Amino acid sequence: MSVHQTADGRWFVAFREDKARKVRRRYFGRGADGKIAAKKWEADYLAEAGRAGHTEPARPALTFTELSQKYLDAKPLSPRTRATLLYILNLHVLPRWGGRQVASLTMADMSELDEALAKLGRTLGTRNRIRAYCKAICNWGVDNELVQVNPFGRFRPETKKEGRAPDLVTEDELKAIYTAAPAHLQWAIEIMMNTGVRPGATELFALKMSDVDFAAGGLWVARSKTNSPRALLPLRPAILAKISALATAEPGRVWLIEYDGHQVRSLKTAWRATLRRAGITRRLRPYDLRHWYGSSLLRAGADLKAVSELMGHSSPNLTLSTYYHLIDGQKRTALEHLHVPDLGEN
Repeated sequence: MSVHQTADGRWFVAFREDKARKVRRRYFGRGADGKIAAKKWEADYLAEAGRAGHTEPARPALTFTELSQKYLDAKPLSPRTRATLLYILNLHVLPRWGGRQVASLTMADMSELDEALAKLGRTLGTRNRIRAYCKAICNWGVDNELVQVNPFGRFRPETKKEGRAPDLVTEDELKAIYTAAPAHLQWAIEIMMNTGVRPGATELFALKMSDVDFAAGGLWVARSKTNSPRALLPLRPAILAKISALATAEPGRVWLIEYDGHQVRSLKTAWRATLRRAGITRRLRPYDLRHWYGSSLLRAGADLKAVSELMGHSSPNLTLSTYYHLIDGQKRTALEHLHVPDLGEN
């Protein structure tokens, strides 16, 4: 039994009658009066239940860490989803409030988590996904009667505000970064600029030399965000020739991106040092090379659906929402080719 507040401000008591499995709610209105009334009813109910010789069954006060572990143990998740969820929880969520009881968590805690993720430079999509995981875990807890109320039940994914286009790296910045970069980062930059793959463990760093299909003229990529099977990403002849030369020079090479013979797992340190050497002070990320890839294709007049598939987007709508400003420019350019005959009177 406990007192809670709904999204629209109404206070209620969540309780069970005798040994009933279903949790019931009794509402008491909004504001301070509603809260006082709910607290009073809860106290009266518990006192009456005690006099009658029965009380509501005690429920263990699970911490968020304990609930998360029960969720992971019970849910039939794919290995990739399970690994991703464990990584997110251990890195971002459990260190903040994993030891707290679920009943003590509020939407304010989720807001603080979102602010911390934003300061780390996480995109809105990533922040939405992390918060959605937290909500799903608590929803599962409610459905399985491990907790009474989902403290994050009011969470809804935020949407990007129109007009916030990605900051595109300029050609001069690209040249400066490439010149200042160490050899392994230079090669990573070339691969990203020619493929647009996501610079992370599931795409760029997971690519192997065996993923290059010289006969088909492309690269087999497993897209991390769409969970789609591997797709062949066409490559320009120039980059295929460079990869071929690399395979000839290093016949035992396993990974497409390596450093000192080992798989590269992060570019953050090398990237930051390179930006300093290049004299670039504004915020640029390896991910901006992916934006450069997509924007370059669209500026050249490439078909929107084709660009969406090349970038591994879930739909052309996502591509359009990200690069709408370029599409608008193309529409205006297209108008220059519109021929309207003079329909005036002779």
